[in-house]
Amino acid sequence: MTSAHIPKMALLLAAALFAAVGCDDPPMVQGDLTIEPESVLLDDLGVGAEETRWVTLGNQGDGALEILSVELVDDGGGLFTVDTVDDLPFTYDPGEEQAFFSVGFAGAPMGAYVGQVEVTWDRRPMYLGGGRPARNVDAGAGVETATLAATAYVGMSSGDQDGDGYSAADGDCDDEDATVYPGAPELCNGVDNDCDGVPAEDEVDDDGDGWMVCDGDCDDGSADVYPDAPELCDDLDNDCDGIVQDELDEDLDGVTACDGDCDDHDATTWPGAPELCDGVDNDCDGSVPTDESDDDGDGFAGCDG
Repeated sequence: MTSAHIPKMALLLAAALFAAVGCDDPPMVQGDLTIEPESVLLDDLGVGAEETRWVTLGNQGDGALEILSVELVDDGGGLFTVDTVDDLPFTYDPGEEQAFFSVGFAGAPMGAYVGQVEVTWDRRPMYLGGGRPARNVDAGAGVETATLAATAYVGMSSGDQDGDGYSAADGDCDDEDATVYPGAPELCNGVDNDCDGVPAEDEVDDDGDGWMVCDGDCDDGSADVYPDAPELCDDLDNDCDGIVQDELDEDLDGVTACDGDCDDHDATTWPGAPELCDGVDNDCDGSVPTDESDDDGDGFAGCDG
């Protein structure tokens, strides 16, 4: 090899080395947004009460990021609002963190209300040294969006207070009674256990006698009819034992109690029955004949001789 070739070879080697070094990009840095909390809950608000919750944004990345927008994409019918502490766009340096925006809720009647907040930011991927954008990254490739749910519960709680697996927000119409929740079996308690808006038909005491059909009231249209009620002469099964007592002749003397038998367990007693010398009001006229009395207590009545 001649000396004339040495400079040329050196140049070729230097060019190859430069190209190899140039192919290795310096490290890339970018922002990494944190959002706390990741959803906004306004719980157990009073009817008509206004409330605000703050959301903190931070950057735990090794490069800066830029908050581009914070906006309501669903304001829940005008009930939710959003306010930021600084104008946008806003730059977060690595390690920076602050309460950046608030979600407000206007007063409303009892119920559950839902809105959505959308946060958009640019991670700003950059190479170290010179701050030039990362190669082969399309414009906007560092832009990301997160959607936060905003939920407000007015006059109810999002939690399950009675441990039945359902909260008021889930449709529990009495979150202090574990037997009450959507789809619960109906119990004989006069309560809307399954939360369908009405108690079961057989759980209503229409006649006000203190007994429901599910309790055994066989006629909830009559206050004189319920289990173990006294039997009356009304052609009804008052005590719900399946028998209308008015029609029973217990002593088989041909007359029922409702027909005037004053002792339907004594076959010698009925209206118009002959009086016997037995000290009983056999004819049911309301009195015992005077000759059937033992006035002197000797064990013998006048009719006994």
